[in-house]
Amino acid sequence: MKNTFLLNGKTFFRRYPALPLWFLILLVTRPYYYADSYEYAHSILNHIEGKPAPLFWESGHFLWRPIGTILYDLFHPVARVFVGNSSFALVSAILLFTVLLLTAVGIFFFYRFLRLFPISEMAVQIGVLFYVVSGCVLNYSQTATSYQAGLSILIVAVYYNAVGPDSPKVFQIIRNSILLALPPLLWLPYVLVLPAVVLARPLVYGWNRLRVKNSFYTGFFCVIAAICLLSPVIFRFHLFTYPAFMHWAFYDWGLASNVGPIRTIFGLPKALFYL
Repeated sequence: MKNTFLLNGKTFFRRYPALPLWFLILLVTRPYYYADSYEYAHSILNHIEGKPAPLFWESGHFLWRPIGTILYDLFHPVARVFVGNSSFALVSAILLFTVLLLTAVGIFFFYRFLRLFPISEMAVQIGVLFYVVSGCVLNYSQTATSYQAGLSILIVAVYYNAVGPDSPKVFQIIRNSILLALPPLLWLPYVLVLPAVVLARPLVYGWNRLRVKNSFYTGFFCVIAAICLLSPVIFRFHLFTYPAFMHWAFYDWGLASNVGPIRTIFGLPKALFYL
């Protein structure tokens, strides 16, 4: 049994060498930009303690703070053993561990996605290596921000939308739709890549009526899943009209005076390139 376990472990790391490489790089590097990590932790703490937390329902990273709050409630007794009694350190550590875990999952599924294509194993390894040493992974996987978390879930969504039968079961379509709905709610600009992910299967395997129809179903249920996930803020702020929803989506949240559609349109290329 022990030899079998060791053999399986060696086989795994031969197939996925970028995972231990990424871990080793983390040991000798640190983030050069923490983005809003500090604010996330304080916003979550203020919400938990009943203090004003105006950014808690902010639209650009809508799910990140609620997720952090739920994870804090579940795991802060365990995290306290490792980081002490500081509430700020506890929240930050839980968010950071969540990002690290999702980054590892994203690397694993990036391997699986590339292996869907008729390319050499060397090409797969080089592709994942470039991903692992990118500024996006090396910086944001070591912060308490939602960027890398959303990207990792997006990679999983791409994989599951590209793999499987041309006639997926209902639960597979729903699973894919939920996976697609999550990244833009972790960082709003990920909405720009959803059309490509929804059409991943016909793009990879060729266009036919069945694949396009199932892509349509995936996109439709993705919208339904997003509405369900947004329902707390919709009812909390009465966002039942288009103007009300757009006001919430583009509200400056006290961050800057020039936040809005114009800044979004001109800032997105820079943000995506930087990420």
